[in-house]
Amino acid sequence: MERWLAKKVELRILLGAILLMLLLTWVFGWLVYNRLSGGERFGSASSAAVLIVSAPKTAQKILSGDLKLDDHEVRANFDEAGGFTFFREPEAPQYVLVSRYDGDIRWSIVELYREGESDPIHVWKFDQPEEFAFASENRFAVSPKPRKSHLLRTVHPQLMPDGSLVVHSHYSGLYRVDACSKPIWTKAEFGFHHSVEISPEGDIWTPGTVSPEIEGYGWNEKTYDDHIVRVSPEGEVLYAKSVLQMLIDADLINLIYDYDFTVQDPIHLNDIEPVRADGEIAKRGDVFLSLGHLNMVLLFRPATDEIIWYSQDLMMHQHDVDPLGPDSISVYDNRRKTDADGKPFVLGLNELLRFDLPGKKAEQFFLDEMSSMDIRTFNQGLSDAIAGSGRMVEETSRGRLIKFGEDGAPDWVFLNRSENDRLWVMNWSRYLPKAVGDVAVEALAATKC
Repeated sequence: MERWLAKKVELRILLGAILLMLLLTWVFGWLVYNRLSGGERFGSASSAAVLIVSAPKTAQKILSGDLKLDDHEVRANFDEAGGFTFFREPEAPQYVLVSRYDGDIRWSIVELYREGESDPIHVWKFDQPEEFAFASENRFAVSPKPRKSHLLRTVHPQLMPDGSLVVHSHYSGLYRVDACSKPIWTKAEFGFHHSVEISPEGDIWTPGTVSPEIEGYGWNEKTYDDHIVRVSPEGEVLYAKSVLQMLIDADLINLIYDYDFTVQDPIHLNDIEPVRADGEIAKRGDVFLSLGHLNMVLLFRPATDEIIWYSQDLMMHQHDVDPLGPDSISVYDNRRKTDADGKPFVLGLNELLRFDLPGKKAEQFFLDEMSSMDIRTFNQGLSDAIAGSGRMVEETSRGRLIKFGEDGAPDWVFLNRSENDRLWVMNWSRYLPKAVGDVAVEALAATKC
C-alpha cells in the first residue's frame, strides 16, 4: 500500500483526472437541474441523479419518522377500510362528489355517488396532463407536466347541469372539463386556487392570484395579490377585484403586515361564498370571503365596491364559509398553529364557528360531533350541510370524509385508502342536493365517451 502511494503520477494524468471529475460534476448537476425544472429529455438518468441528491434528506426523514413516499400521501390512523363504510342508512340520501388523489393509479380523480351506494355513477380521470397544459406569463399559474401528478389536482370541482366540471389544480389554470375528462376551455390569466362556487346566476366565483400592480407598500412580483374572480360558464372573466386593494380602500392596510415585515402571501384568500338571498345585512350578489392568513372573514359588495362587515374573532387559519340562513354563516376553523421547527399542527380539534351579522362575535357549534370523530385536518378542510339530511365534513390532509345525520351521529365514513393500505389527500369534495345531482346524472347517462 505504501509503495503504491509513493508512486509518482504524471502531471498530465492528474490534470486529465481533474478535468474528467469537473465534467462529470457538470453533467450530474445538469441532470438534476433538468429534472427539477420539469425537463424529461434525459429520462431515468435525471431521476437517478435527483434520487442521489435527495439521499441525505430522505435518510433524515426516515430517522425522524417524517418520510412521505409521495407528495399526496397523508398520515393518519383509522380503522375503516378504503372507500365507504356505512354505519346506518341515510334518512334523506343526496349525492356525494368525491374529489381525491387515487393512490392506486397515482392521479387525481372525481367520482359521483348516490349517497348510500359504494359504486360511483361516473368517474372523471385526470391522468393526461398534456391535455391540460397551457402557456401563461403568470408566475402563480403552473401548467401540468408529464409524470408530475401533484400539478394536476382536482380541487373543489363544481358539477354543472350538463355533467361537466369546473375545476382547477391549485395555483393553476381554471378548466371546464366535459364528462369524458376532456377540457372544454382553460383560463390562465390568474393562478386559480382553493374554492370554486357557483353564483345564483350560474357564474363561477373562485380565488385567483397575480403579482401586484399596487405600488408603495413594499410588495414585489413574488407577492401573492389574491383576487376574487367571477367567470362565466363559457370561460369569460366577468369581474376581478384585488383583496389587497379592497383592504387598502377600507383603511385596513395595517392588518396586512406582521409587525414591520411584509410577507409573501399576506392574505391567503381560501374561500369565496356568494350570497344567494337578501338578509338585513347581506344582499344577493355579495360575497363572503375567508382570508386565512389574517384570521378573518368579511362580507364584500361588488356592486358598490365596499366591505360591509368583517370579523377576526376566534379564528385560526380558517377555511370554508357557508350560509346558515339570512345574515348567518358557518366557518370551518382549522385552529392551525406552527411549532418552533416550522411544522403545522392543530391546537386541539377543528371547530365550526357561527356568526350572526351584524355581530362580530363567533359562537362555537357542532363541537361534540367533531370531537366524536377526532376531526383535525391541519390544512384546508370543509363542511357542507343540507337541511334535513345532515352535514358532511372533509379532512383534506387526513384523507377522510365523514357524514353526520341530523341527530349528529355519523351515517358513513369515506377513507381515501389505496390497496397497499396507505392514505392519500382529498381534493375538496362536495355534498350535493338530490335535485342538482339528478339533473347531472341524466346528462351523464346520455354521454358516450
